Amino acid sequence: GMCDWVDYPEHLKLCSVAVFERSCHSVSIEGVDWQQANVESWLQGEVSGPGYVIRLDAGLPDISATDIRSRVLKGESLEGLVNSRICKEVESRYQPGTGDEN
Repeated sequence: GMCDWVDYPEHLKLCSVAVFERSCHSVSIEGVDWQQANVESWLQGEVSGPGYVIRLDAGLPDISATDIRSRVLKGESLEGLVNSRICKEVESRYQPGTGDEN
């Protein structure tokens, strides 16, 4: 979570954060001192300064690096999950014995 970031909570004084959430994963900010704001307020200038979390629905696909690594290790296809231009590179990166299986 955010409280695990390096040098946290100094970020609160320096910036606001936009969170692009995947459909089935919500980022929890419980126990964290960030203030929630909505994108409309931010765009209208009603929210300014550091210390805000703005959640954005960007329609991101439900893909995780953990799932990609697991699929490669099982020999499953990455079609539709990884851009075809980099598919071979991703597959070779996560082959057993490369040290990046986890």
